[in-house]
Amino acid sequence: MPGLTQAQDPGSDPTLPEITPREIEIRGEYRVVFPSLERPTLQELQPRTRVQALPLEGLPAASPIGFRIDALPPLNLDPPEANYEDRSPLAPLLNGMNGSLEVAGGRFTERRAAADVQLPISARTDLRLHGDYEGMNGAQPFDQRDVRTAFETGSGTLDLSYRGTSWRLVSNVDGAYRQYDLYGLQDAPERTVARIGTEHTLRVYDGLPLTWTVGYEGHDLETRAFSFSTQRFHSNLEATVGLSAIDLRIEGAAELAGHLGNAAFSGDSRSGTLHGIVRLVDRPDLQVEGGASIISMTTNLARPGTPSGHTYGAPYALVEWRPDTRWMLYAEQRPSLALHTPIDLAETNPYLSGIPDLGGTAHTLDATAGVQWSAGTAQIDAHAGVTHSPTRRFFAQDNTSLFTLQYLEATTWMLGADATLQALTPWFGTVSLQYTGGSVAEGDGLPLVARTTGEATMGYQFSERQARLQLHLRGQSARDLSSAGTATAPGFVAVGVSGDVQITPNIEITAYVQDIGSNDATEWPGYPQPVARVGGGLRLLW
Repeated sequence: MPGLTQAQDPGSDPTLPEITPREIEIRGEYRVVFPSLERPTLQELQPRTRVQALPLEGLPAASPIGFRIDALPPLNLDPPEANYEDRSPLAPLLNGMNGSLEVAGGRFTERRAAADVQLPISARTDLRLHGDYEGMNGAQPFDQRDVRTAFETGSGTLDLSYRGTSWRLVSNVDGAYRQYDLYGLQDAPERTVARIGTEHTLRVYDGLPLTWTVGYEGHDLETRAFSFSTQRFHSNLEATVGLSAIDLRIEGAAELAGHLGNAAFSGDSRSGTLHGIVRLVDRPDLQVEGGASIISMTTNLARPGTPSGHTYGAPYALVEWRPDTRWMLYAEQRPSLALHTPIDLAETNPYLSGIPDLGGTAHTLDATAGVQWSAGTAQIDAHAGVTHSPTRRFFAQDNTSLFTLQYLEATTWMLGADATLQALTPWFGTVSLQYTGGSVAEGDGLPLVARTTGEATMGYQFSERQARLQLHLRGQSARDLSSAGTATAPGFVAVGVSGDVQITPNIEITAYVQDIGSNDATEWPGYPQPVARVGGGLRLLW
């Protein structure tokens, strides 16, 4: 039977416990710190470079060249096809032409002109034209006489070069002219020297490597007292023959000269030189050559009382050792012979007296040893040498203020140093110093040979190499007037400054001051030169 059961009174309110806290107590400390935001650098965004450890035996090494540069065949590259804007007939011919033209003038009515043009005729043929002119009304060197240091000189050359696959032929025609006054004499007579000639050189690189040169030229020397003409033929040959174990190099030279209207092949003067050379050691760091030489000379115009012919034999030797890439030690003994002609003598000493004595200079001992250091654009060479000459040309001054020739036996020695700084940096220049000593068989001195000579050129480029300034120095010490050494000619020092500024890519302005120095820069006694030559000019480039 169901029944109702009640646990609580429905009309009563339920009572709940109090759970809301009345107090909150915090024990300890806690700080909220947010990280700061910073922008990283670009280097930090790049991954770190990994350095690889390389084995030492795999590093590159530098070593000197172990072959002759001049024996390499020519590099024949065909020029790219030109896109001519000018369709005139001369446009293809003038494409690739470059050259320069310079004109200048200055004090003493000095005038200069020089031109150089290089023109590729075809892919394998090149033409080059070069010409120089210089003249001056001159200064008055003596107060007592009305004479001047006037002169005019000019020269020109035409070169034609043709390149084959394994050979090259270079032909040229050249000439020179000079007119000047012998102002050391009382009446200052005029002298004229002229030369014209041609020369051809063939180089073969494959098969039998050789270099062969032949040439023919004519000389004329005229003055009031006499005239003299010479025709000369010369030929040089250098060939290398490969044998089973060694290479044999043959070097030969021959020269024939005819005088006073005779042709060169008349043989009034003749000379010959023959070198047989064997390369004994041929390594990148060491080269050793040995051989023998024969030199011979004969002339019909020797001074009375002197031998008309000479023949000598002498050894040949060459050693070059490179302990590293910067240093080279070398030693060489090479006999030589030079047959003198009027034009050669007049270029060395313009103030000769009368018909010259046409002998020769023979060096049977001409040994040189030295050390060479090079690093980057700098190079220094220090050397010493000794020379013995059974016959050697010297000049001596006579009583008329002109110079005569002497051929004497002589032994000389020298010490020298050269330094070069190439123009790859703002600074560039060259310096050369030499000290010479010795004696002749008939005396103690070397006639008109300076004991100390020096020459230097230092330059600086600035304004992004558009301007250049150069300082020139040259000088020599006192010289003995004769082999006795009883009288001397004073030495001199000459200073010059030159500069040029490029105002457009094709136009330059030049300026110069030459021969500011002592003793009027007198190289030959009795013939002082004009000093403080100031001038300037214009140079065109294309």
